[in-house]
Amino acid sequence: MKEDARYRMQDIHASCIMHPALCILLFFLIILSPAIGSSEDRIEVLDLRHWTSKGYTRVVVDLSAPVEFSKNRIANPDRLYFDLKNSRISKEIKTTLPVGDGILKTVRAGQFNQDTVRVVLDLEEISDFKVFVLDEPVRLVIDVYGHEKAANTHDLASAVKTIVLDPGHGGHDPGAVGPNGLYEKDIVLDIALKVRTILSKNKNFRILLTRDKDVFIPLEERTAFANSKNADLFISIHVNASHRKTASGVETYLLNWTNDEESIRVAARENAISLKKMKEQMKRYKS
Repeated sequence: MKEDARYRMQDIHASCIMHPALCILLFFLIILSPAIGSSEDRIEVLDLRHWTSKGYTRVVVDLSAPVEFSKNRIANPDRLYFDLKNSRISKEIKTTLPVGDGILKTVRAGQFNQDTVRVVLDLEEISDFKVFVLDEPVRLVIDVYGHEKAANTHDLASAVKTIVLDPGHGGHDPGAVGPNGLYEKDIVLDIALKVRTILSKNKNFRILLTRDKDVFIPLEERTAFANSKNADLFISIHVNASHRKTASGVETYLLNWTNDEESIRVAARENAISLKKMKEQMKRYKS
């Protein structure tokens, strides 16, 4: 066996003398093959989206998995950038999004180096920004605020003018499914349309819906819509399922964090994340 190996090495050596171009090709194949093989292990940047709201602009980066990132702001021209580590950009993504809303000029994404995707926000005029990660599906969310941030804060005790009704789920997300195949998404849409009809009779109310047909809308787009309309009240409508046939009545949830296990379970189901993830988020926000 050792003798056979020696002869194979001699054959390669002889081939290199006779065909140097072949050896150069083999060299590059050996060097590049590990990088080519590892591309599938990198986190993929799936999409790049933005919404303009009154006082702030939201940028969402859709990801195939949680990612580590760094951020920085540099001048001349003024811009924010986020480096997503161990990542690659999808060939299907639109890499430049024109914005031009007085807060952002453009949003750009590109393969900065072999293992890093850089997302750049070209700034017009901002007062602040914040960045956070949402789970299932994984999204990096960047909120960039203009100078009207403080002016957009509303006193909930003031008279309600604009009400946004949010029928949950929709499109490919049916929500809870009844024993006879009835979908939660259809029930809550019907309820929202009826509530809109009733509330619209009061001329002091402006009633808006996040959806008025069977379409899927991401969670962050629903809240961004309400903020863009300067809503005084945001009501998300859901129909919960139960293993107990005797269960009935109405549940009302306000913005708050709870230690009640059943309430956490419901919140996890409605936000389409695991119970473990929901508890982790609550712990993080409480701290």
